[in-house]
Amino acid sequence: MRRPIALLLALLILLTCPLAWADKPKDVPKLSPEEIPDTPAGIKNYLLLCVDSWGGKANNLGNTDGMVLVTVDEIMQKIMLTSFIRDIWIQKEDGGFNRLSRFVPQNGHDQKAVEDLIAIYGSHFGVKVDHYIVIDWSMIQNIIDAVGGVELTIINNEAIRLKDKEAYRSSWTDPVLKGAGTYRFTGHAAVIYMRIRGATKVDGVNYDFARTGRARQVLSSIAASLADINYERAMELLDVVVNNTLVTDMSAADLLEAAQLAFELRGAPIEEMRIPISGTYESLNYTSGAGQQIDFVANREALQEFLYGGFVVREDDE
Repeated sequence: MRRPIALLLALLILLTCPLAWADKPKDVPKLSPEEIPDTPAGIKNYLLLCVDSWGGKANNLGNTDGMVLVTVDEIMQKIMLTSFIRDIWIQKEDGGFNRLSRFVPQNGHDQKAVEDLIAIYGSHFGVKVDHYIVIDWSMIQNIIDAVGGVELTIINNEAIRLKDKEAYRSSWTDPVLKGAGTYRFTGHAAVIYMRIRGATKVDGVNYDFARTGRARQVLSSIAASLADINYERAMELLDVVVNNTLVTDMSAADLLEAAQLAFELRGAPIEEMRIPISGTYESLNYTSGAGQQIDFVANREALQEFLYGGFVVREDDE
């Protein structure tokens, strides 16, 4: 008799308690192509995507675990970095849902899937991406080493997590890593740093939210290290980037234009943002995974204000 009673109790619990994994994400209030605000003149949006692999293949792209929008503003003479957490629930054309980072491998894992992801950034986040570059972890490592490493300030918990790694070597940082402080990281160490998950909260959050902050910190450090670069060296680093790219829609002329623009803005102030912004998301388990249900309208408005300020006139402002 015990087993039937236990089964009945389990069934009663299942029937009376809401299951988080059974919840379905809300439909996304998408923007049509005509509703996506135009990018003001003098501003370029470049999307950097990093696949979760040390040996990525252009014809078999994996999860895009790293996603940072680099916005270059020639008018205001500044650079803006916007990172997107990887597990935002987005809505596909067929009405189904997927996590942002898994869209590419689950929709062809090729360049066409990347281009479809670019469309998601328009319809969901209200941003027109001018160009994109897809790289992997080893390519980030190579680029960082080419610029001479990056200077990072870390907390003690991050130092502990770095030293917990099996492949840790004392040569990862200068000086040798001992605890909280400022160090110059090699490319490999910087990648491991960006991928840390379980360290102490940063700005009140941890896990994927903190990871996006680390990615922005590394990119900001790279930009800072190039403040005094000369033109010849800039062109050398352009070759490094070209040789460490899996997929891009940029032609040779596009890459040269971007390099020259970066050179002109070397030393420019860098501003940072994370999507979703605080107070606009909640955890939601759906099908086989956990993700974040976000308020797309609030995040679109915040992103537009961050990137363009008063440049963009919205219909409700008329």
